[in-house]
Amino acid sequence: YNKDVIIVASSDMQHEEVLNSKRLEKFKLKDHKVIDAFEALNAENVMNIASNLSICGPQTITTLLLTCKKLDANHGKLLKYYTSVDKEGFGYCVGYFSGIILK
Repeated sequence: YNKDVIIVASSDMQHEEVLNSKRLEKFKLKDHKVIDAFEALNAENVMNIASNLSICGPQTITTLLLTCKKLDANHGKLLKYYTSVDKEGFGYCVGYFSGIILK
């Protein structure tokens, strides 16, 4: 396949009440398990891990990974990760990450 392709997909990460630093650390560790699977292009692990979390669109992430693998991509890369607690303080927390998949 000789053409450049850009595919954009979007999904929030977890949604959960986070009221202290210890909970925030656990929250981030769970999100990073999915991010690690993303970087490894492991769609099955994304679905398995996300099945126990409150991530909105694990199917979106999985579809992206499977499509990119068919286009001979070989790894993903985390660009940025943060949570709403990082920006606004403790309370209801949503995780956000951006990544890129490379050939």
